[in-house]
Amino acid sequence: MTMHEVTRGYEAFVKEQKKKDDKLSIKCRSLQDWINEVDNSNGIYFLDMPSLEKYSLHYKDNETGKLMALEIPEDIISSDEPDKGLLESLILDLTLFQGEESIVVWNKEAVSNDLKKLAAAYTEHAKEIEAILERLVDMEHVFAEKWYDDSRFDSHVVKSIYAVLFPKGEKISASYSMYQMFTALQCILLQVSALKMAA
Repeated sequence: MTMHEVTRGYEAFVKEQKKKDDKLSIKCRSLQDWINEVDNSNGIYFLDMPSLEKYSLHYKDNETGKLMALEIPEDIISSDEPDKGLLESLILDLTLFQGEESIVVWNKEAVSNDLKKLAAAYTEHAKEIEAILERLVDMEHVFAEKWYDDSRFDSHVVKSIYAVLFPKGEKISASYSMYQMFTALQCILLQVSALKMAA
């Protein structure tokens, strides 16, 4: 399902699911509370860090609506201390703007553990990492708790859920996938609210 199809109307979306005998469930209050937690400042980060030597990062400016891709420089990946380079690059990227924006991740526990390992190895950055840890918000929690659930989800990983929401979507980074999924959830909630007001 493309972004246009997601936003065309929740009612049509539900009818489409029923035709396919798929089950769709939304816990609006829980989902809205989570979105409010994330969308609490002038911007939102979407971070994927599959290893201690690589990450993909996107930043959405809520005021302008623009999305910015922030990638780790290639010279850091090939350096003698790629993990330290990654850490310093990540700290810089995550403090480019206010330094207080929510950072949406998948599997907050795993990301936190990796960052704590880096903090233990490079203690000079421990306080900066501690501040980053306080800003992490777990998108996986939304689907694990079934605040938004679709019978076609075969696992709670980004790739699986993105493929259901955007079956015609191109292969993209996990951080960009999370941004698109977050936007889709926002749109669906708006449609639900509009239907309730019209009822």
